Amino acid sequence: MQWEINPSPNHDGNFLASKINALTWLDGKPSVWAACEFNSMRNLRKLFQQKHEIEKDNLYLSSYWKMGQSEEEHKTAKRIDNEQNHSVKQS
Repeated sequence: MQWEINPSPNHDGNFLASKINALTWLDGKPSVWAACEFNSMRNLRKLFQQKHEIEKDNLYLSSYWKMGQSEEEHKTAKRIDNEQNHSVKQS
């Protein structure tokens, strides 16, 4: 487990993905769990699914907030993103 705190958060959500990219990727079949800001979650999902090919059963990513949005706006964005992400995987 590794905690990362972004000293200057912004809307691009690249901080966590850049930290992951800086790590040495070990052989094996990792399990990943992350809870973070919405845009960071989307960047991590793309990184882990496309670059590292983490299997869905070994990947849990969730956003707890979205920068600049209310809780209700975040819930709506999260629901839409979830629907789009699942529809892409099923087609």
